[in-house]
Amino acid sequence: MQFLALTELQDYDKELLEVQEENMELATFDSVNFDSLLGDNSVSYITFKLFKQYNFLDSYFIDVEVLLNFTREAQMAYFKENPYHNVLHVIDSLQGLHFMLTHGNLKRYLKKHDTFAGFVACLILDFEHPGYTNQFVVRTKHPLAIRYSDISVLENHHLAAGF
Repeated sequence: MQFLALTELQDYDKELLEVQEENMELATFDSVNFDSLLGDNSVSYITFKLFKQYNFLDSYFIDVEVLLNFTREAQMAYFKENPYHNVLHVIDSLQGLHFMLTHGNLKRYLKKHDTFAGFVACLILDFEHPGYTNQFVVRTKHPLAIRYSDISVLENHHLAAGF
């Protein structure tokens, strides 16, 4: 598989990876376990599997290497010191959206590009989140508050930095 060849996962136990894929279908999915097993490849792996399952790679002509680079950058933008807005939040969001699409019939109300946009949004929803609230950022005159004129500061930053 081209994806595994581009990551450190190529020598991973294939059965362990298959178990993680199966777990992605469950409401009891454990993002902490998933991330601890896949480490720096957790966001890339779940995104690749979901994009492949939803046929986004072929439909939108997404090169696997470009996807891998994007997801690695996204994973690095979530600070480990941040107790909530971190990689686990991204993994939970991606898997949660997938679960709602497949088990909650959400998919029937969305077009393919809406579903794709939802998954991309999950990747950048809290991109470079500093761990503070908008109110704190504005009141302390943080550089982000100045840049975004005190209006939805963190949300504007997540989107701008994500792209």
